[in-house]
Amino acid sequence: MFAKIKHKVFNSKLALKYFSKYTNKISYSQYGEDKILDFALKILKNKNLIDYISYLDLGGCFAIEGSNTYFLYRQGYTGVVIEAVPELAAEYKKIRKNDIVLNIGVTAENSGNEMPFYFAEGVCGSFDKSTVLDAIDKCGLKNECKQMDILTRNINDIMSEYFSEKTLFLFSIDVEGIDEDILKSLDFRDFKPYFFCVETADLSGEKFLGKKKPEIISFMAANGYEVYADTYINTIFIRKDILEKMF
Repeated sequence: MFAKIKHKVFNSKLALKYFSKYTNKISYSQYGEDKILDFALKILKNKNLIDYISYLDLGGCFAIEGSNTYFLYRQGYTGVVIEAVPELAAEYKKIRKNDIVLNIGVTAENSGNEMPFYFAEGVCGSFDKSTVLDAIDKCGLKNECKQMDILTRNINDIMSEYFSEKTLFLFSIDVEGIDEDILKSLDFRDFKPYFFCVETADLSGEKFLGKKKPEIISFMAANGYEVYADTYINTIFIRKDILEKMF
């Protein structure tokens, strides 16, 4: 989601201070999601419940700050990052050379289509122009909302190409308004990541007052995933069969 909006909602420096004090390690995520996932990963490895560690980061935005996957990259793991904004994708390619970085859009539609994509300096982009305009307004910016046409691919095509024979550790998604559409188009029969990290806060309106998106939580539950942790803005889901083996 848009970093500047979220920092108005919750002071993430408090979370970073907490994790630095009690773990001697910094969190790169917005609200410590990577530390939660890192703890879970240690349990999985100690119990020999995982032998392949990779990630798919949809709407990665920044390569380090606010990233749910940079902690994995720092440990030597690699994955696929999808970022539609050219400047942000270029930053990934420069900083995270071992990752596969795709400068495309992801949709629930067929692959190969070009769609209008909107973005502005200081905020991340979206296929929904009103989402970007709203973010510009809430952040108090006067930046121009720009438009470009970008190539899009279906999420299942991406999963088939890069993760057909291996199970993902983490599927992290923050694609500004179409998260639910993409999740609902994912073939859960063929693809069953250990964890999902999804923005489930309802950030519509002038203020975020603790409202969540129950439809996403219900959908994930119907597909065999339970809430593992919640950080107010994002929810981390775990496969139910994996959770039962962990504890």
